[in-house]
Amino acid sequence: MLLKNNSKSVQQFSLGGSLGESRFIQVPAMATVELDDKDWESLVTSRTRAQVYESVQEPIGTEEFGQAKIGKDRLFKTVKVPTGRFHYINLTLEMVKEGRLVVIEAPKSGLSVEKLVARINLVKGLSVDAEEFSIEELEGIYMENRAKIEEAIEARKAVKDGQLSA
Repeated sequence: MLLKNNSKSVQQFSLGGSLGESRFIQVPAMATVELDDKDWESLVTSRTRAQVYESVQEPIGTEEFGQAKIGKDRLFKTVKVPTGRFHYINLTLEMVKEGRLVVIEAPKSGLSVEKLVARINLVKGLSVDAEEFSIEELEGIYMENRAKIEEAIEARKAVKDGQLSA
């Protein structure tokens, strides 16, 4: 597979689990590199636990001096407040969504045509039929929408496990 770094800085990824066996992949700024499909699969299957925050508008000012205003308009600042909830994200796929990384040549998923179609159809707004597309086209659709597909799978698991209501 081919991966392009669209950012102006080096992107470094760690592969491997145990202390002495970890490897690093470095993608120089604005460079395109070739990765093994297994390495890419390792990057996109890892998850990071992230806390969910909520934006809250708070007035600017003090009790002593009162509310800050510009003309008649009151001023507010936006504060991020933790909600106590967490969700799991894949940082590599988030970078792809933001456009900092671009998949030039997608790796093969290793999934059968039936599984590719089933997973693609999990995402709202996507509907494919096995007879309409070649395996290469299905692989491309799958890889383009991988983050959405993974989110849909995680949401289904959460509903199935009773963590969320449907």
